[in-house]
Amino acid sequence: MSDDILLFDPDRNDDDAIRALRTMYAAPDDPKYWDGLHSRVMNYVLAAEAGAWWTAFPSWKRLGAVAAVLALIAVGLGTQDDLEAETRATYESILEDTTPNGSYERATRTAGLSESEAMFRYVIATEPDRS
Repeated sequence: MSDDILLFDPDRNDDDAIRALRTMYAAPDDPKYWDGLHSRVMNYVLAAEAGAWWTAFPSWKRLGAVAAVLALIAVGLGTQDDLEAETRATYESILEDTTPNGSYERATRTAGLSESEAMFRYVIATEPDRS
């Protein structure tokens, strides 16, 4: 049996196991070990800092700015159509009569609605109040 391997023995005193583990995992007394460890850690930190993930982003500034501007333009153009359709529908609802036939025509002329969606809005708008 090797000295490095501790086998479970229910009769063994815990103090023996503690002493054996302390000797197995004890830090070296040699100061050269600690100096070498310190230099290895610092070399790793400096190497990681030189090639760190955040150092790649400065070259992406222009591309990111262009992408942000394009996204804002796309959102602006997309909402412009919605605003025009909403404004037109609001004016039509104020100026036209409120008969069921007029509301069906308003629903069918609203941009972006299919025939079935227009019919659904017409039915919902003209459904009698059941309260």
